[in-house]
Amino acid sequence: MKKFSLLSDFKKQAYKDFANNKKSSNQSKLINQIIGINTVNKQWQDKALRSYELANRNIGFNRVTHLQESLVAIYACEYASRNSGVEDPNILRLKAKVENSYYNTCLEFIESCIHDEKKMSQYYNTLQEAVDLLEEYNSKLATQYKTILSRKKSLISSVQTIQETLEANVADINENQLEKIKTLIKHHEYDLKASPDLKEDILEDLRFKMDELLMYYQEKVEKEEKKQNPSLALIIKAYDEFSKAFLPLSDILEQRRYRTFIDKKEDYLQYQDFYYNQYPELVKTYQYYSLPRRNVDKMKLINAKRDAEKYNRLTNTTFAEFQEMSPTLPEIAKLFDNVLGEEFKDDLVNYYKIHNELINASDQDEIIPELIRFIKHLNNKIGEEKDHFLIDKLITMQEDNFESLDQSIQAYLQKNISSSKKTEHLKTHFDYILNHLFELGDIKRIEAMQTQKKTLIKAFDQLETWIVELKKDYELYQNLPESNLKYSLKDTLSEKIKKISDTLQLVNQYDMNDVGEISQLIYKIESKISNHDQKAQDQYPKLIILDQYTMKNFVVFCKESIAIGRDDDNDIVIPSDWVSNNHCLIAFKNGVLIDNNSTNGTFVDSTDKNITEAGFGSFKYFNIAGAFEFELIQFSASSKQGISYLMRLNRVTDLEVFKDNKTRELIQSLFNTEFIFLHQGDGMCLNKISGQISNCEQKEDSELIIEAVNNNFVLSDKSQSLRQKRISEITSAQIERYKFVLN
Repeated sequence: MKKFSLLSDFKKQAYKDFANNKKSSNQSKLINQIIGINTVNKQWQDKALRSYELANRNIGFNRVTHLQESLVAIYACEYASRNSGVEDPNILRLKAKVENSYYNTCLEFIESCIHDEKKMSQYYNTLQEAVDLLEEYNSKLATQYKTILSRKKSLISSVQTIQETLEANVADINENQLEKIKTLIKHHEYDLKASPDLKEDILEDLRFKMDELLMYYQEKVEKEEKKQNPSLALIIKAYDEFSKAFLPLSDILEQRRYRTFIDKKEDYLQYQDFYYNQYPELVKTYQYYSLPRRNVDKMKLINAKRDAEKYNRLTNTTFAEFQEMSPTLPEIAKLFDNVLGEEFKDDLVNYYKIHNELINASDQDEIIPELIRFIKHLNNKIGEEKDHFLIDKLITMQEDNFESLDQSIQAYLQKNISSSKKTEHLKTHFDYILNHLFELGDIKRIEAMQTQKKTLIKAFDQLETWIVELKKDYELYQNLPESNLKYSLKDTLSEKIKKISDTLQLVNQYDMNDVGEISQLIYKIESKISNHDQKAQDQYPKLIILDQYTMKNFVVFCKESIAIGRDDDNDIVIPSDWVSNNHCLIAFKNGVLIDNNSTNGTFVDSTDKNITEAGFGSFKYFNIAGAFEFELIQFSASSKQGISYLMRLNRVTDLEVFKDNKTRELIQSLFNTEFIFLHQGDGMCLNKISGQISNCEQKEDSELIIEAVNNNFVLSDKSQSLRQKRISEITSAQIERYKFVLN
């Protein structure tokens, strides 16, 4: 029987029961009239009452079942009454109660489900039966429920479609499917607004799938970037595919991390634009001018040459497409230069002749004024000239002459200053140079030369006095007890050392004195007055490099040993219960891994024997606490300073650690981190395009060079004319992709 059958169905069932009972009875209509309806219908009347009483003691579908049984018995009584011609008013009253209770139960069930999508989905067919039953009782109300039910059915169907789509493999999801999901959500906007929990469940599923898509395309890009010759087309295709997939949901899922990934495409579009637009145009021009001809469009060729030189920086990448370019941009620029050189040959020959005669002159003292006169002439010519190619050539020649001038000035000073015996001689030589620089009007060179003059004259007169005072103060410092006076004297020593050190470079450059003994003295004093009680990390900084494109981390140390453990004072902290407070030590100076009597041990390679210490050459992998396996790789060739190393988490060998959510996040962070240990004077290269690191054996213009110098980190970037600049002085505007943190 249905959960909610129609009353007409019960009446049919009751008639069958009555008919069967009538056939088996020999009572006639007359007898029935004589003995009365109560006797004839006693069995059905009792059943109706029992079922009604049971219904009142139950809830849910049990109540419905008892009411249905009561109704069948009541309707059977009615048929018997008609047959006997005797009506029982008790049956009529009971019928009214039971029918009213049945309808009310039906209405309560509808109300409990009609606004709850989960219940509706579970009891949809039963709801349909209940609404059909309600139509016999109140057709207007039933129509309203039918409308709601129809709309909700559509919503449930749409939700099922969305869930089935999102359950598909991430590689099979496309923008059309996601567009369909967006359409379904928009279509049911009113119903979802009324059901915020359902809407949030759908959006949560969407976010989860979009995160999967993001990881899928991030891995595709990273996998391609790691290739020796990555494909620019495949990288851009991955960004385009994710962008298309995200576009339908961009106004539903406002998540910064999706847009951050999509925005990275801009880094590659300049290469794509060059490869498919500018380069083909340059090749056409190249092919035209590689043929013998006399008609030269100078302006067009000058612009093409400038473009070839400007875009040459883009081709200094490893993209597979760029490796196949023929002709190369240097070849194109050289051809254009040769063609233009022939056109301007007569204008340039005399200038090159003068330049060569000057730089090869035998009298070095006279070369300075001649170079200055020639530079002034070139400057005037550049101001008057209108042809861009000739201007470029003259500017290049002027720069070459400035370089020759600087070399000549230094040669003159080195020749004369080293033989100077008096301060007046020193002033004379500097004034000779300054007079010529005033004639040239080069303020920058004038200021630099005046600074050198003051510094060297002061050093000439006072250097020996400074050294005597330094020795005297140092002797006093050694004999003083711990006191404010001693620390005040320490500051004085530091100031004097700085003043002398800044001067020594110039003194050494011009061979004024033998600075070897002085340098040793300064080093000795600096070593003694340094605070050796400081922790190692205060002496040797730790550099953290955050790649804001790939979210990868590089941690660079410049220390003789690195501590690993659970406590915060370790260099590498692993806050896991498996790891001891101070678990192990990596001594790079001695090349050994040392276990600090840890609880769960330190192991090398695949052995299960806990080591006390192990030399670097005897293993490739080491395992901490039987849970975290690290790989140790030689990062640089052996040198006087030592060998630099790279370390990374290779795998987790005990999956039990993943039960702790915090440890799981830590492990993910460790997998995204590479630890580099640099010896003094050693360096690493960081590619600004691919984000990869190397040991700088082959330096490229697109790489940042990070070196450990004087217990600090310095950075060089050829493209921005940065040379060994302290990391603390680098601004985020200079290095857009990376963030540097000294710790």
